[in-house]
Amino acid sequence: MFRYRAISFPLLLGIFAAMIFWQPWGRGLFFLLAVPAVYFATKELLEMLEKLGVPGWKQTGAALAAAGMLCYGAWECRDLTGFTIPPATMAACLPLVLLGILFTLLLARNHATVLTGAVGTLGGMALLLPLIFPIAGIYCGTGGGRNLLFLVLATKAMDTGGYIAGMSTHKLLPGGNHKIVPSISPGKSYEGTAGGLLLSLLVGWLLWRGGLSPFAGMTTTLGAAFLLAWGSFAGDLTESAMKRACNIKDSGHLLPGMGGVLDVLDSFLYNGYLFAFLLAAFPQQ
Repeated sequence: MFRYRAISFPLLLGIFAAMIFWQPWGRGLFFLLAVPAVYFATKELLEMLEKLGVPGWKQTGAALAAAGMLCYGAWECRDLTGFTIPPATMAACLPLVLLGILFTLLLARNHATVLTGAVGTLGGMALLLPLIFPIAGIYCGTGGGRNLLFLVLATKAMDTGGYIAGMSTHKLLPGGNHKIVPSISPGKSYEGTAGGLLLSLLVGWLLWRGGLSPFAGMTTTLGAAFLLAWGSFAGDLTESAMKRACNIKDSGHLLPGMGGVLDVLDSFLYNGYLFAFLLAAFPQQ
């Protein structure tokens, strides 16, 4: 697993750096990856729900979610592509989808199958709305590249620091480290969580010192990093609870050594909206 991560992580880091510093084409790259990410994340979640007896239209739901992100990306990148979508048309997309599903129910022979499939599909899509769309909005707003840099680094520092500290303390401490919620995530430990928090705070401080924090003050920057670290922790545990309920180890197998798309993005389940609130609530520089 570590060997695969050693290959995947630098690749993802290089793509992320291009999104931040290769402007304005970084926006195009962001949505070029966001569309398939939304597709596979939605498909993975609908497959997980199916294991719980909640049927859904996996391909259709994933395609609809990806189409929504594609329309949003086309709008945000209109200065690059020249392709414009009237805002009224975009606003009408969701009601049209809902009306289309209702009309499908009207014409269906097996009404129960269509109804349960529609509810399962829309429910799965709704669960993933906080995952990508708020992050896309943050990235495409004022100070987007800097904001995305802070959000991703502070969030993923919790994962990375927790993994390193957890692995190290498990080997060094007599009897291993101390687990927090083994019934949900056997790997989560108090020692790993402390290491993740410290690394998130360190990353926040370094970004502030380098003038890359979106927040004006050091205290606010560290507070934001602290909250994003806990948001990352909560997102990871939430997806672990989903996988436990479905009796699976990984959400998918698309990314070698990392699992599925949801396994990589789970730490952002809460942090998109949380970071948007922080940007709105505190002064920016």
